[in-house]
Amino acid sequence: MPLVYPIMNSHGQLKIVDYFCFAGHYPFGNPDRFDLEDLIREMDADGIAEGYVTDIGSVFRKEATDANVAFIQRCNSYAERLKPLAIIDLSVETFEKDIAVYSEMGAAGVRILPNYHGYDLDSSYCRRLLDILAQKKLMLFVAKQIEEPRFQSVSLGVKALSLSDISCLTANGHDVRVVLNNFTPVEIQNEFATPPTDVYFDVSAFDSGFYSMETIIEQWGTEAFVFGSQVPILYRGATLSNLRNSMLSGDDVASIIAKDLSIEKYKD
Repeated sequence: MPLVYPIMNSHGQLKIVDYFCFAGHYPFGNPDRFDLEDLIREMDADGIAEGYVTDIGSVFRKEATDANVAFIQRCNSYAERLKPLAIIDLSVETFEKDIAVYSEMGAAGVRILPNYHGYDLDSSYCRRLLDILAQKKLMLFVAKQIEEPRFQSVSLGVKALSLSDISCLTANGHDVRVVLNNFTPVEIQNEFATPPTDVYFDVSAFDSGFYSMETIIEQWGTEAFVFGSQVPILYRGATLSNLRNSMLSGDDVASIIAKDLSIEKYKD
């Protein structure tokens, strides 16, 4: 299933797609309240056409079902711009039924947070999750961590996931597109000799070491990389600025920021 990019808007500009953004209410510390309208204003300021968005507050809820329903419904009012992700706790035995409901409502994918919800991924969880996502043609999102240690106290953070913690997802053969957020180039290269199939890494943490962004893209190309702003937890425009001020070619930057993984475009 080849990817098609770049996509241009009616003004001949690249259609930037953001795979790591948030809205809602952060339960402690900054960024406090950040509504969908706030997110869209920031997207407009940076020329971002679409965002795969997670409700910040739902990350920290014991039970996110009602919050997921309300969030998807709110995002559906901005369907051309916002692609909602439902928060799924795999330790809740109804998760397959819940995912089916969210799919019917218009969710673009799901986000799992084993480090926040207190369980370890095992082969049974992975198989069940990937089976239902493949059936519903939904994407899967997993973040190393939601908080941003470069801008927030480490006392607020949950223990970060390692790529080995989620290895049963990156070795999937279920035709599910997996987007991994906030992992550094060094972590990625230490785990994978070559890009894993149908797994994509956002570049929000690619400023973690000198020339690390350029090194991994020089070795792998841009196929496995997508744009993620981490707004509002990371300062607006920071990731775009890092990309545009890197030593990557203009074509490489364009292929990253405009990559569209939308499942609807790539049905068999």
